[in-house]
Amino acid sequence: MSKPPPLLHPAAAISTALARQKELQTATGQRWIQEAIANGRARHAGGMPFEEKMAQLTATLANQFAESARLQRQIESNLAALGFKLDSHEDRDE
Repeated sequence: MSKPPPLLHPAAAISTALARQKELQTATGQRWIQEAIANGRARHAGGMPFEEKMAQLTATLANQFAESARLQRQIESNLAALGFKLDSHEDRDE
């Protein structure tokens, strides 16, 4: 049975990450990134163009808002059936 790898102190991990970040910001690091992307070892952030990603995210958010509204109506209906009523949003915002 092999031993687990040694735990790194958080400061050591941050120091290592900062050193790698500085390295990737150099001309050599930028070439490495471009080669990695070209060779399929890495992708641009998110793996898709920004506009496409934002369209996907906003569509997901719209669906989540719709589901949230549906659930809120259902909860309010269930509470009303039990004889309870929530204050309306307007009453709470004042």
